[in-house]
Amino acid sequence: MVNQQHLHKLFVMQHSDEDLQRRGQNLIVVLWAGIALSLLTLPLVWLEGRYVSVFNVLIALPLGLLLIQLTRRGWVDLVAIITVIVIIISLGVAPFVSATFLTSAYFFPLTTLVAGYTLGPRGILWTLLINMVTLGIVVWLLDNTPPEVPTVVATMIYVTALLIFGTIIAVLSAFTATRTITKIRAAREDARQASAALAYANAHLEEQVALRTADLSQALTAIERHAEELERQMATQQQLNELITQMALPLLPVQRDTLVVPLVGIFDHERIGLLEERVLQAVEQRGTRTLIFDITGVSCIDTHTGQAIMRCATALKLMGARTVLVGIRPEVAQTLVSLGIDLADLTTHVDLESALVLR
Repeated sequence: MVNQQHLHKLFVMQHSDEDLQRRGQNLIVVLWAGIALSLLTLPLVWLEGRYVSVFNVLIALPLGLLLIQLTRRGWVDLVAIITVIVIIISLGVAPFVSATFLTSAYFFPLTTLVAGYTLGPRGILWTLLINMVTLGIVVWLLDNTPPEVPTVVATMIYVTALLIFGTIIAVLSAFTATRTITKIRAAREDARQASAALAYANAHLEEQVALRTADLSQALTAIERHAEELERQMATQQQLNELITQMALPLLPVQRDTLVVPLVGIFDHERIGLLEERVLQAVEQRGTRTLIFDITGVSCIDTHTGQAIMRCATALKLMGARTVLVGIRPEVAQTLVSLGIDLADLTTHVDLESALVLR
């Protein structure tokens, strides 16, 4: 696994530009292939006694390593141009050093393939132009060998056709790769912008949620405070109601076994029920024997009020207490008579003083 990682690092180039990284990695592969080819041919040229070629191979090794390092540092275009030019020069010099033109000429299209993988469309076209110029110079220099002239011309035509065809393929490939990388960049930029917009929306949404939560928390706190205030007000109101009730229906102990209940105002169903409840409870708790209803402050008695007084008198009689009614005004007496209320269970007096004296 470790060896595979080290081997992988030999052919990898890291760069932020995808196109430059792609071409740089292709160029590194081409350079390593050239170094490997040089090492493989080194024994052969040594055995054949071509010491000049041996010297060239030994120079190519450190040059290739240097170009690989330059490529990894981002000098992809420069290294690719140097590589293509070196290959073209080597192929152009070969017919005059160690090979025939027929052998080396058919290797010229390889330069367009190398340019197609390592350069852009313009670099490929420049490679074609340099190849054509180099082939022209080589053919012109080889023009002094008449037996090979027809073969050289034919080879020149075939190689030119291969160069043009290879250049077209390489240019189309380069344009396709460039267009694809451009689309990938645009898609990546769109994705980045969408991600940034989504992140901003999420952050803004979180901020809105936080603000809304804070507002709701404040509103809830205000509602709780208002509810507590209402509870306090209701408790106070209840206390006031009880106080008012006690003041509206006072039970006044005038003697040890005598209670006076002064009645004031108008009695509705609620006050009548409260009157009956308080009177009966007070008589039971105090052991009262005489209960005096003072109706001096009552200007009008209706049927319900009269019947309530009579119910109290009947209940008190059952409890062993006597009911006395004092302070009856003439109009109230007429009302009681007209309503047909039976006052047989009641003892009546003119006022409270006479009731207490004659008790």
